[in-house]
Amino acid sequence: MMQVSQILKMAFRSILAKKGRTTLTMLGIIIGVTAVIILVSIVQGSNRKMMEYYERLGNNKITVDIFSDKDVRQDLYGFCARYMEWISGVTPERHLSSPIIYGFKSLFKIF
Repeated sequence: MMQVSQILKMAFRSILAKKGRTTLTMLGIIIGVTAVIILVSIVQGSNRKMMEYYERLGNNKITVDIFSDKDVRQDLYGFCARYMEWISGVTPERHLSSPIIYGFKSLFKIF
């Protein structure tokens, strides 16, 4: 069985004998590792920016845009008045421009 020192001597002789192949292999490894580091950094930065954006929105806010050709503000205020324990405020002005479908269906159970 070969000793570790013999294996290392053979490896270094092979590296010194084939300098072109060694250089290209090292260059490929360096480029590959650098590309992976750059891509991971870009993805992490993008995720961080996205999380900062969502954190600024807050976790207790819902924005509802109503588009209608009728004046539905009173209906909206009536709806909000029924659920005041969950709604803290309503924006008083909106420009309404297309039909509205009344009612809702919740996919999630609220507390």
